[in-house]
Amino acid sequence: MLSITNIVRAIFRVFFVISIISFIIMGISNHNQCNDIMNTESNSNISIATDIERCYLRMMSMLENLVKDYFFTFRYCWSQIINSFVIMVDGYYIVLQILIVSFMKWPDNLICSIAAIVLLYLVKCIINDIFDKKIK
Repeated sequence: MLSITNIVRAIFRVFFVISIISFIIMGISNHNQCNDIMNTESNSNISIATDIERCYLRMMSMLENLVKDYFFTFRYCWSQIINSFVIMVDGYYIVLQILIVSFMKWPDNLICSIAAIVLLYLVKCIINDIFDKKIK
């Protein structure tokens, strides 16, 4: 049975797998680019420090993109959860309206009143038993 929780978990898993795959792809491409930079002979204009800075900047941009993707996923999942709650609350109001209208009809209100009296008496008996056991 599909529930809201299972749907949200599935969406989160999909985005998690996509972010892992993008991390691997970006890491491989940045590793290859950094190796190409480090393997080329340094000209008089380019020093090793600038090559290391380029690799550092590429890695920082990769991390920045991953963090942005994470927050996008988090924001998307929360918006789906909030939308699901809105749908459930709207459905609850509809069901509550149907129940109130159906309980206010003639034979149903008598039956519900008797059932409520019986249930309240049973709750009173259960509470008395609980407190009697705690006192002894």
